Amino acid sequence: MLAETGPLEAIELANRALILPTSLTRIIKVLEEREFISRNKVKDDRRRALLAISPSGVALIEDLAPERTAIYNAIEKAMGPSNTSACSTCWKA
Repeated sequence: MLAETGPLEAIELANRALILPTSLTRIIKVLEEREFISRNKVKDDRRRALLAISPSGVALIEDLAPERTAIYNAIEKAMGPSNTSACSTCWKA
């Protein structure tokens, strides 16, 4: 998601990804340890931080693109294009 949106605060990322903030905290820790994302303080408010995808994170997304496309195509084949489209709309809401 960060590759699409650019930097976000953790709470905004949790809301957009439909993940509980407590679950996201654990995910963020792992992604930071693996250097797939970075956390940067907001200039005017040092209590806030923005999460951003790193070059390693972008590379991982690019490496996984063929597999992600194959999975999406299998889902679309099993559900049909109209049902897949309806699900996609729900996920983006």
